[in-house]
Amino acid sequence: GEGGGEGGDEGNVGLVVGLLHQMAFKALIKEASVDSERGAILNEYRDTKDISDRVASRYYRQMFAETALPDRFPIGLEPLIRSFTASDVRRYYDQHYYPANMHLFVVGDVEPEDVLRQIEATFGSEPAGPRAALPGAPPPRGLSDTPPGGPMSAWPVRGAEIKHSFGEATEKPFESVSHAQIGEFSLTMTVKEGLEGNCRARHLREGMLDTLAGMALGFRTDEVVRKSDDPPFTGVHWNYFNSAREGCVLNSITVSGEGSRWRDAVREGVREVRRLERHGVTADELELLKQTLLGQYRQEAEQEGTHTSGDYLEELMECAETGSSFVSSTQCFALAQTMLPTLTLESVNDRLRQLYSFAADGEPHALFVTAPAGEGDGWGVSEEEVRRLIREAEDGAD
Repeated sequence: GEGGGEGGDEGNVGLVVGLLHQMAFKALIKEASVDSERGAILNEYRDTKDISDRVASRYYRQMFAETALPDRFPIGLEPLIRSFTASDVRRYYDQHYYPANMHLFVVGDVEPEDVLRQIEATFGSEPAGPRAALPGAPPPRGLSDTPPGGPMSAWPVRGAEIKHSFGEATEKPFESVSHAQIGEFSLTMTVKEGLEGNCRARHLREGMLDTLAGMALGFRTDEVVRKSDDPPFTGVHWNYFNSAREGCVLNSITVSGEGSRWRDAVREGVREVRRLERHGVTADELELLKQTLLGQYRQEAEQEGTHTSGDYLEELMECAETGSSFVSSTQCFALAQTMLPTLTLESVNDRLRQLYSFAADGEPHALFVTAPAGEGDGWGVSEEEVRRLIREAEDGAD
């Protein structure tokens, strides 16, 4: 919740806490309201059928095939959306909406002790467990129980543990989607890694190394595109997706280009990754990268006063989910001023090799391809040919 203002508006905090309590435990679930909301949910369901959502769904299913995640998309199945009644919704509400199954976040100009007293006074009278318990369900934790340390995704109360096959190829190592609404070819090479919270100084240092590595690849490949009259690719981008919901990290590199020249895009894009992974950046490049990154931290610190409570709330929730410490933009800038000068050329190039070796060695764990339909002779991609082109990128990487 968001509460407070200049000087800490205690009455406003009480109002917000009271509204949350009404929503969480006193909802009036009427048939007319369920029918009205059903239309909105069906519209959201139809939105998941456009090409961008379909592509994202295919990638998600590829990366998490060994888990239950692909079968648990929140939107649900259309027949169920159409048939749910107010009684069904009430039963779910009574089974799952209870204090021990919730996390309450407060952001604002408030006194924590005062807010905690209001929360306990408002929520404390509610039973800790479900009002309609499921058969065989374990006894709930009390409102004041302290959960074990670590990411929220690892707390037993969140349900069954999500088990990934780290360090192994996915069950479906190659996936491709071709459609007339897809504008250009792209190849995403991904390896899945374990999730680790950012709660120590070394984590912030590693984060800076990661950012410098991503910037280095972007600078190099953007320069290739800028200087060429006929570039072989339109972009090469690195992404390090840290997700508490999925309980893992997706380390990926995406090469994009014109559909008719997809072979050139793969070969030359991976070649640039290999060249950077093998030879690293120069001292002059590193200095430019550091100054650029420090400038970004400075700008974020200067704009910190413009952030809304909602911005902070979202970041705080993400930190709790991943087991990370909350660090403000001003704190990040101050730490960057101290840490960036200590990052040596050797440490940055070592990190480049760690992050990009999965793509540079020719055996990424998962390959995901999207391309326009009807590209004639330029289209007809297969896993064997993509992997052959990745291996061919070895030539000329020196």
